Amino acid sequence: MDSSLRTPPSVFAQLAVIAGCWVFLYILNDWLFDNVAVSQYASWVFLPAALRMLAVLLCGWTGVLGLFIGSFITALYTHNFTDPGMVIVLAGLSALAPMVAYVACARLFGLRTDLQGLSAVQLVILSVAAALVGSILHNLHFSAIGISHAFGHTFVTMFVGDLIGTFAMLYAAKYLMGILLTRKSPVA
Repeated sequence: MDSSLRTPPSVFAQLAVIAGCWVFLYILNDWLFDNVAVSQYASWVFLPAALRMLAVLLCGWTGVLGLFIGSFITALYTHNFTDPGMVIVLAGLSALAPMVAYVACARLFGLRTDLQGLSAVQLVILSVAAALVGSILHNLHFSAIGISHAFGHTFVTMFVGDLIGTFAMLYAAKYLMGILLTRKSPVA
């Protein structure tokens, strides 16, 4: 990563953008897909999942902190101040899961920190790994505190929801980039 990306104003800007995007995507997801949510913790579509891996890939630990801030804000949105411990744990799990997945995949694939040579297949594997790690960690927590007695159902819903949300957002980004690139290309 370029050292100019680590200056304090740049770090604060990255934190603000990541946290803001998380909150926006969370509220958009809540508005669009409330009818496919099985609980306040699991939905068959979860658009913010795409931001998890992108934030970690592009910003490293700054991305993790930005995800924590955004997740903390949205956990307050869903839990108010009724359970501050739960708010912190949910934000921590949402923020750390993609970094755990990235570190595991980086060791497996020998990924470079500048992401040179990252293939589309590896990006898909990273997305699946992030969805898997996030679903496992959240559901272990829910089972441990007695919120979810149907580990399998909640796990499958979260895992599939994260994958659908990630792939929907990646496809939308690819589609928008295609439109933008065709508008910028000169007419022959």
